[in-house]
Amino acid sequence: MWDMLRQQGIHLTEISTDILDKALLVYLASYSGLERLTIWNVGDQESNQLADYFFGSVLPGHAQSLLELSCSATYEGKWNLDPYNAEVISQLYRLENLLLSVDVRQSNVVVSPSTLNLHAF
Repeated sequence: MWDMLRQQGIHLTEISTDILDKALLVYLASYSGLERLTIWNVGDQESNQLADYFFGSVLPGHAQSLLELSCSATYEGKWNLDPYNAEVISQLYRLENLLLSVDVRQSNVVVSPSTLNLHAF
């Protein structure tokens, strides 16, 4: 489905899914303008590569449009908030709502709402 949307030049502004694969991320990286993204139950040990691609190539392309990002991880890994991801997220200038898993064992992650320009909820 994602390949077809990309090939047809269809740019969705809202996506909610519990299936994360490379085709979705390639689709998201192919355009800008996404406003709301929800990905549920992200993660298994193999998805760390996808997380690198998501935070490194997908999110920056939607920095000017993304209002809501929800990404709940099912295990500790690169989908959790860490210093690299926090840096990328801080570039999402229009972001209003953020739901991201946090690995409480990460003692070096310090994020303040003013740094990320987010509303606390």
